[in-house]
Amino acid sequence: MSAAFDLLRPGLLMKKMQVMSGSLQKMVHNFLSNRQAEVQYADGSSCWFKLETGVPQGSVLGPKLFSVYISGLPQYLNDDGVNLVSYADDAYVICAATSTAELEKKVCSTMEKHIKWLEELGMVVNASKTELMVMQGEKIKVLTNNGPLPCLSEMKVLGVLFDDHLSWVPHLNRVCNSCQSLKPSLHYLNKRLSRDSLKKVITSHYFSRLYYGCEIWFACLNKKHQKRVFSMHYWALRLLIYDFKRAISRGRIDILTKRASPFQLVNFKIAKTLINVSNNAAPFNLFHDVLSHAVTERRAEYKPHFIDMSRRRIGRQSFANRITHVANRLNFDWCGISISPAALHTKLKQAFFSYLLA
Repeated sequence: MSAAFDLLRPGLLMKKMQVMSGSLQKMVHNFLSNRQAEVQYADGSSCWFKLETGVPQGSVLGPKLFSVYISGLPQYLNDDGVNLVSYADDAYVICAATSTAELEKKVCSTMEKHIKWLEELGMVVNASKTELMVMQGEKIKVLTNNGPLPCLSEMKVLGVLFDDHLSWVPHLNRVCNSCQSLKPSLHYLNKRLSRDSLKKVITSHYFSRLYYGCEIWFACLNKKHQKRVFSMHYWALRLLIYDFKRAISRGRIDILTKRASPFQLVNFKIAKTLINVSNNAAPFNLFHDVLSHAVTERRAEYKPHFIDMSRRRIGRQSFANRITHVANRLNFDWCGISISPAALHTKLKQAFFSYLLA
């Protein structure tokens, strides 16, 4: 979509908010009403003009209102094998089929419905921003106003790079290259910052890149590629403790730096996401998927185990393979039990971070 936030129609939004309280509707209406703008260029500026559409960009409320505005799209696209994943104005439609011909037909019909629904809301569909990728199958032909959509081998989704074989190697290469570019800067700061300050820099700038979205891709890598993550991880920690000759073991480094290993950190993040989704039933689609794979026993109702409900063998990508070993490490009752974020964080660190036991 082009300029999605600028094209929101307040009148249509207020109709969707009729189920909410009157005071809340008045507040939103006041927030979107009587807005004016001017255009400045060089030393000149235009006259003030009234804005009839859109929400203030950069506001906290803007994305929330836009989500309400486009609510109903998943139900409109409801079809067997069709799922919608969206975040604000980024939307991704996932279509599944048993044959290439069926997939092509389903993608074309779903795309037509999607475009029609958006145009009824006043949105402008931008063909140049529309991307298509076929996972592990033959290429399909999908036509738009600008011609056929090319089938991509890689697609970036909210900062995570998917490839058409779900190997995650392109994303790993991108992450490692990004972290590699930071090494000269960290070497420079190593001589000028205290250990605590450098640790904060490494955590906020280096590890935030290295582990972005790791809940999705790390467990799906083979051992060879996981070793690359370990190498990048411990390079930064060895810099922190001046272990340039690699004389200290990785387990000892974890204790000295009070950092979890890559496996421990990833499992911690997966467990935290699993518990939050399961106990809060949100997002509902993800909660439904978790519930469909969960099996509880009478004697351990607060510690469910997970089974693979997939119809296709997908190895490390399967839900059960990702979750089972993590759930088995949770040494406390968690399913259906209200736990405060602070208490949950502490319990998970005690369950997964080995340096706390030293």
